[in-house]
Amino acid sequence: MLLAVSLTGVSILHAQVPAASRTFLLFVDDLHLEFRSTPVLRDLARGLVARLTRDGDQWAIVTPGTSSVSLAPTADIAAVEAEIRRVTGGGMPPRQFLDARQQVNGAAELRLRSAVAQESAARAIAAVTAAREASRVTVLYLSDGYDAGLGAASGDLLLAAAAANAQIYPIDARRIAARSLPQGTSQIDVDTVLESTRDSLITLAAQTGGVPVLSAADLDTAVSRIAASR
Repeated sequence: MLLAVSLTGVSILHAQVPAASRTFLLFVDDLHLEFRSTPVLRDLARGLVARLTRDGDQWAIVTPGTSSVSLAPTADIAAVEAEIRRVTGGGMPPRQFLDARQQVNGAAELRLRSAVAQESAARAIAAVTAAREASRVTVLYLSDGYDAGLGAASGDLLLAAAAANAQIYPIDARRIAARSLPQGTSQIDVDTVLESTRDSLITLAAQTGGVPVLSAADLDTAVSRIAASR
């Protein structure tokens, strides 16, 4: 499109450069998102797509767990929304998580879940980058996070993000949506889990140039920042 600008009586034509299309990876870590969070997760994901998408943008969706979602980059928003409807949380509730930490087998399962999720995210970032030959991938990483006390490492994921020039925005739906406590769970249990997983989300953002979303206010900040990017 050409815009006419008047300067001292002379009309000058300027080309209006359209905003470049962007590539988003919506990584929904269903291994670390509670089943009871499922409605919130789907609403949150749909809201992110609606708020961020502009003409030409493409979205990919991947889950590491039993939701079994794997959608290659597409500009078909209807297809994206259809996959979002398949997302189902399969993470441990707070009390189960805390009990597992105290048991050898339970701790091993938590480590395995963390490794599977992060390796899946690393592969997804590499695959999306290769498919789109994108100069930058924006990763919206929905997860309750990982327990650093169990040695939850994000090395491979950070390397994959660096290689793809990907920014990761970790989003903890558990912190955003106020809900009643599950049966048999105290507020102390919830606070303990939140504290033990917080640093893993902050690290993913800090090491990739993203923003950790740990509240509704953080979500608005992240959306505004992403929306303003070219």
